[in-house]
Amino acid sequence: MFTSCKDDNPSPTDNPLVSGHFQVAYYSEGDDVEATYVQGLNDLSSGVISWQNYGFRLPATVTTRFYSSTDGKYVYALDYPAGILAKYGYHGGQDYAKIGGDLNASIPVGANALRLTKIDDNYAMVHAVRSTAGPTEIAASVMTMKPDTAQIGVINLETMSVESADQKVIMDLGNEVRALGYRIFRIDAPVISNGKAFYGCGLQRYNLVTGKNDNTLPKEYAAVLQVDYPSLKNPKVILTQHVKGNTNGYRTPNLHKDEEGNILVAASSGTNVSIGKIKNGAFDISFKVDITSKISNAGTCNGWFYVGNGIAYVPYKETDGNKDWKVARVNVRDGSVVKLDVPTGLDLSDYQYSVAKDGKFYMALSPKVGSGHVYIFDINSTSATGFTRGAAITSGAGQYYIGIF
Repeated sequence: MFTSCKDDNPSPTDNPLVSGHFQVAYYSEGDDVEATYVQGLNDLSSGVISWQNYGFRLPATVTTRFYSSTDGKYVYALDYPAGILAKYGYHGGQDYAKIGGDLNASIPVGANALRLTKIDDNYAMVHAVRSTAGPTEIAASVMTMKPDTAQIGVINLETMSVESADQKVIMDLGNEVRALGYRIFRIDAPVISNGKAFYGCGLQRYNLVTGKNDNTLPKEYAAVLQVDYPSLKNPKVILTQHVKGNTNGYRTPNLHKDEEGNILVAASSGTNVSIGKIKNGAFDISFKVDITSKISNAGTCNGWFYVGNGIAYVPYKETDGNKDWKVARVNVRDGSVVKLDVPTGLDLSDYQYSVAKDGKFYMALSPKVGSGHVYIFDINSTSATGFTRGAAITSGAGQYYIGIF
């Protein structure tokens, strides 16, 4: 049912590149195929978005990390976990043509299972973590964790080349924290500010007696990796107990630069969601938006969207009931949080991206199996119903929207 009338390596087209369109992405998981499809649309306010024998299929081994240029003329697809990046020009509808050859970013970065984040229309970053073997003995009966090593590359999206890479970025949490069993198992969602790249960090905590990761141990820290950009030198782990939990997100952006150049970062522990701020290279202990204190059952956040002027949209997973996903409108300047009246039965675990345009914020929201809509939120509205329902959409078993770009 979900097949494309285009092949994975389209031939050159005489049609001109088209700008100004939204790029809508959809994922389909079948018995023998996993595929991501994309189509361009210039209006999401009405009609029906259909994937019935329509949409361009992006090649993927398992899944696709997908981004588009700001004007929608180019799309970039990273085949995960192959580490292969492709660039396509958009020529309207489902007409996409590959530009140049594939970039195998795994070679200079030294890892196949890379993740991709677009920094701006000129550059992207790819990244992975080389796992350690677990706890190590540093003295008789004294155990600690080894520092983990990140593998990072900077990609020029114009030339489709790796401009800089470092396979040995040491991420040292410090002796005290490593001695408590902490390690960094994943990094993601980088943003650039003042010549530095900031990465969110996923933390694991090991039981140093058993030598195994122990999810029952509380995570009393949050961490962000800082490196010089674009050289990727001088790594530094910024630690805090002001907010706690993972900061890497999962496919969704989780760090954002505000208008002053500070880094806003969501920390998620499974029982609490909060937003902290890095200012002048350290967490600002005067700033914290505790979303769970305003919405008591907000427990997990896989990433969020900052649309400017202090306003953010934060998808979160509930800790009770059916553990549905919801969306909150957050004002990081005054700390206000509004639970939005979105549908029940959502699963936004794998949702990758949404976009703000002309004072509106767009999300594709439908239950795990059922009908929904593109929700068009009025960024200036503080109402729980401050949105209109746009184009109708439908999800199915193993088939769901992963973003609007």
